[in-house]
Amino acid sequence: MKINSSPASDMGIFINDVHNLAGGSWKNAYIFGIGTGGTPNSILLRDSNNVSGATGNWDFSIGIHHIELEISGSLNSPITLKEDGNTLLSWNSTNEFVVNEVILSLFGTGSEFANFQFCDSNGCSAPTPTPTPTPTPTPTPTPTPTPTPTPTPTPTPTPTPTPTPTPPPTSKIVVIPGLGASWNSDAILNCKLDGYSGSWSLADYAVPFYLPLLGVFQNINLATLPYYYDWRKVVPNDTAAFTDFIDSNLASGEKIDIVGHSMGGLLGRNYLESTGDTNRLDKLLTVGSPHQGVAQVYPAWSGGDVWEDNFLLKLAMNIIIRHCATSGETRRETIRKIAPSLQNLLPTFNYLRDNVTKLLKPVSGMNVQNNWLPTASFSPPFFGAAVGTLVGTGFDTIKNIVVKPPSAKDITAGNWLDGKPTAKEKVTTGDGTVLVQSGQVIGADNTVISQTHTGLITSSDGLNAILNFFNLSSAAKPLSAFVEPKSALLVIGYPAHFWVIDPDGKTRKDSDALVAFLNPKKGTYKLRLLPKSGSTLVIVGQFLENGNVLWKEYKLKNILPKFKSVVFDPTNPIEDALK
Repeated sequence: MKINSSPASDMGIFINDVHNLAGGSWKNAYIFGIGTGGTPNSILLRDSNNVSGATGNWDFSIGIHHIELEISGSLNSPITLKEDGNTLLSWNSTNEFVVNEVILSLFGTGSEFANFQFCDSNGCSAPTPTPTPTPTPTPTPTPTPTPTPTPTPTPTPTPTPTPTPTPPPTSKIVVIPGLGASWNSDAILNCKLDGYSGSWSLADYAVPFYLPLLGVFQNINLATLPYYYDWRKVVPNDTAAFTDFIDSNLASGEKIDIVGHSMGGLLGRNYLESTGDTNRLDKLLTVGSPHQGVAQVYPAWSGGDVWEDNFLLKLAMNIIIRHCATSGETRRETIRKIAPSLQNLLPTFNYLRDNVTKLLKPVSGMNVQNNWLPTASFSPPFFGAAVGTLVGTGFDTIKNIVVKPPSAKDITAGNWLDGKPTAKEKVTTGDGTVLVQSGQVIGADNTVISQTHTGLITSSDGLNAILNFFNLSSAAKPLSAFVEPKSALLVIGYPAHFWVIDPDGKTRKDSDALVAFLNPKKGTYKLRLLPKSGSTLVIVGQFLENGNVLWKEYKLKNILPKFKSVVFDPTNPIEDALK
């Protein structure tokens, strides 16, 4: 290691049986500079059963130091730590295991790693540097004098009119996912509405939903630009950043296509409306997008209840409600504070039925109303862009909600002011989330197929309908059959790097502090966590098939690696699942 400044960084070398070939044991060495989780400028040896009784010291002076760790998976074998050829500490370990993973960690800015060698009984192998050949100087040729020619008059040409350039063909497509599908750990886990760091990416739990759609364009070599965004904001507030994204990816005169799923289609719609005649769209396709809202948003916005009708919505809202709620705050208040975008999804049609009069309440007279839709400008000729919709039908979809008057307690809390739900009225003219009438736009190229809200972007029928709209090859087949999730296991570690090994022995690396298992198997999930700070938030969220949600948050102290396990038993679940 190279020490650039004092104090030196803390360094850890971890040798693990990550695949549990012989009990899942581990042995490691800590070399403390700063001393986070230990004594500054000391060393420590450990295994999964014990810790060395004595610590040693090391030379932490500025410069290059050669650190060597001799370790064995055998029973009663020593762990020996050397620096620059000198033994610093040797300690006998009682563990026996199969070595199959090596992890190096560094905490602090004073040091850096380089030039690794891994050795076994057959010796060490290391890349041999290739010497850089000495360049041979090229002699400078002696210049030959060139006679100066007598200038010949050149006639002035008649100017030729410059033709108007033909815009390049559309060769790029933007894919915008729906509500809850984008993830930013700083924004979501620190409950920040602005001023957060990092970029948005596809949430780990949303990958199976959107991989088929992203893959179908990439398979035909179409430049695919996924746009991940802060879905918590009201739709118009996301449009400026989206416009910048479009402009930064296009050459002068170039146009682009957009396909947006669910809320993503509404963002594409608002881009077209806000840019008007200056838009850079060739075609826009909204897929399962609620242009007239969806009824199941009402319970979340009016009373803080998250219904089961949309799994992604359930995951996203539960993370917000359970993690970002402050003391004394109702679930409704938390949702409105952290995710004001839900108001953009409230129905614009009459949908609340009075349980006494049996009449639908006029939306115009309700306390809870959509604050964005409808908009008058989204109509033909759509500012020169070709606009289409793809909607699903044949699945039970909420059209109306039967409500009773709120109780005095509800009124005091500000909940259910337009009525408390007592029943759902469903029809089959929808995809299970969005009604056909809400997903279509007057004057657009409207297509209806028999698919669910997620099937629109994961099934062969849905993918081929999308390709057809863009006049692309239509022989799409998803790489694997998509199974609608009924349960999930979320593991969050922040700030940290971590790995989770499932009961089948498959290892998953975190994606921006999140690992998600959809329809998880019963069993033990092993967690290998490398903290980035002295305090690490670990969350285990269990979303069960019966609709129950078990949520537990942990605060783990110090910078040392953590070796934990999560027990998932859908039949007999336990909330305190981290062991």
